[in-house]
Amino acid sequence: MSKKKQIIPYKIASYFKSNEILVVGNLKNAASLLSLARPNSCVRSVEDFFETQTSEKQVDLVYINTTNSSVNLVSIFEKLLHSAHKNCVFIFEGIYTNTANTKVWQHMVASQDVTVSIDGFYFGLVFLKKGQEKQHFTLRL
Repeated sequence: MSKKKQIIPYKIASYFKSNEILVVGNLKNAASLLSLARPNSCVRSVEDFFETQTSEKQVDLVYINTTNSSVNLVSIFEKLLHSAHKNCVFIFEGIYTNTANTKVWQHMVASQDVTVSIDGFYFGLVFLKKGQEKQHFTLRL
């Protein structure tokens, strides 16, 4: 991950004061970066999400690298919706790396549970704020 791309998750974790952070995939660099942003937080990294995810603890921030084509992103997203609270932030890296990821991103943006989505080309951000009108933003990050 380039230094320019590292700034975005770092600032998001710092700004939202995320205490329970989940990194999905083999992303040791992302996990250590998020640990630096929030030194007192609990950063869990799971490589195989469906085999290791057993905790019912609510997460504040979820970081998923979508460039791993073997991962079923829609299933992961829908399962994580149950352990996410209304202020949870999802960060998806690589939403435009291929057409399949682009379709998955569009599916997530269209989800009823998503109220705010931000398309930053390299990253997609999803917020679940209940009671807020649905909005979608496209930014150059």
